[in-house]
Amino acid sequence: TFTTPIVVGKSYTLPYHETWPGQAAETQPWRSEGSSGSWSVVSTGYDPFTIGQDGPGLLNFSGDDYYHQAAAGSYISPYIDLSRCVEPFLSFYLYTAPTYDDGTYLTVAVEVAETGERMSFPAVYKPYGETAGWHEYLLSLNEWQGQAAVAIVFSAYVPQADGNTIHLDHGSGHAL
Repeated sequence: TFTTPIVVGKSYTLPYHETWPGQAAETQPWRSEGSSGSWSVVSTGYDPFTIGQDGPGLLNFSGDDYYHQAAAGSYISPYIDLSRCVEPFLSFYLYTAPTYDDGTYLTVAVEVAETGERMSFPAVYKPYGETAGWHEYLLSLNEWQGQAAVAIVFSAYVPQADGNTIHLDHGSGHAL
């Protein structure tokens, strides 16, 4: 029997900040969804190689190297309390490199705990870039200002595992 997950605990207040130092999340519970691929907190990213934008510790999504199949999955933050903040935003870093396949991408959504509804931001983030490096993205969370419990949902897709591991790291401010 399948059921909707139940997440217990209070929401984190702002500024909320996660850096994944020492290959571990400082905040809990992070949730993973998807039937293919896997999310992991690592010290160093591979395929392509990188160190976190602020040192060791980053989040990555990868497919199955053995079967060389496409993979998709989501990684969901703990709930964050936006009820007493002004102009909240999300900040995160995405690693880009010329080795990524064009069909590799990341999307971001917000999940409201009260309703379970998810609303996606319209942008699609592609890790392919002419040069290798970390790029910071800022997303306004003003639409959810006043909500007592929202989670950030990172959803990734890789058309094949080789060379397409998506790497994320924390940003600054009222951020992940």
